[in-house]
Amino acid sequence: MFDQNQLPVSGGLLLSGLVYAGTCLFITGPLIATRTIENTPWQSVCEAGVKAEIDAARTPPKVIPKTDCRSLVGGLFPQLTGLCAKYGNPDFGGPATEVLRAQERARQTLEEKRLALIADSSASRCDCATQVVVQDKAWALYAGGLRLYMPPPLRDLHARLTSALYSPTCSYQRDLP
Repeated sequence: MFDQNQLPVSGGLLLSGLVYAGTCLFITGPLIATRTIENTPWQSVCEAGVKAEIDAARTPPKVIPKTDCRSLVGGLFPQLTGLCAKYGNPDFGGPATEVLRAQERARQTLEEKRLALIADSSASRCDCATQVVVQDKAWALYAGGLRLYMPPPLRDLHARLTSALYSPTCSYQRDLP
């Protein structure tokens, strides 16, 4: 019979088990996770996906029709294009259409700059998703089991990484409409 005042295992065995668990949790698990993710094409696929998402969110430029003489009169009556050239091809829309065109060019320039900034942050969003997955405690179980047992959260790594990419933690830089 066991003595009720003593543990069934020695203190040294219990301490070594705790040290092993701590090592798997804080050192081996994250190391295995990082190396596993590095051996997949995740980073390049992620960055390409984020950039494609940004390109899909790009708004097309507004078309402001030309209102000069050649465009209006010459388009309808090609024989009158000489008349437009004779009077200097005046703009029938006046200064208002030029203001609209300038505003549209400025809007497009600002949108291009905004989308370029978001595209530059695609690598950091992908790194964020990687870090979220690396911090999962299931990696410690995977490392502690000597990679013989793969916990269910780690079975579909790409799905976990994609889920982390669109989680609120990594979507902080996402300013797309």
